Amino acid sequence: MFQIVGGYLQGSPATWFSQETDANAQQRIIRWTPANVGEINISFTTQFENKFRIPILISKWRMELKRRTQGPGEVVTEYAKAIRKRNWTEEQKIYSFTKELRTDLSYALWPLLVLKDNPTIDMAIELAQRIEDNQRMHLGSTLPVFAPVPVMAPAPQMAATSFATYT
Repeated sequence: MFQIVGGYLQGSPATWFSQETDANAQQRIIRWTPANVGEINISFTTQFENKFRIPILISKWRMELKRRTQGPGEVVTEYAKAIRKRNWTEEQKIYSFTKELRTDLSYALWPLLVLKDNPTIDMAIELAQRIEDNQRMHLGSTLPVFAPVPVMAPAPQMAATSFATYT
């Protein structure tokens, strides 16, 4: 299994993988995961995490994901891939997904999502995809299906005149 991974790695992880699977490597990787405590140093998963899952990289990845929003022309499925990768609870994933979703989709999604018992990120993504598909099919664009209605109309703007002009 771990031999296949080598074809997908790029840059420094690919170089590291080549060195660690070489026949002359000090602790040559020969297993995907350790079968017992004595095989920790020869498993791919353990060594890879020890080498590349360091606090500075984890912080960098978290910041990148926090800044991630759905792009103007990006479909829900592409945006959802980034959210699913996060190692968060369902509630955190749902919040993040809806918070950074296009506003028109988010407004349409929330009323549907809050009616669900125990919502999951998969439910949220599926509903958002349906809304997006509905918009494309019926509206031919990404216009909002509905817009929130203000509770109260804004107060009229008054002209900037001084009180003295009325006395």
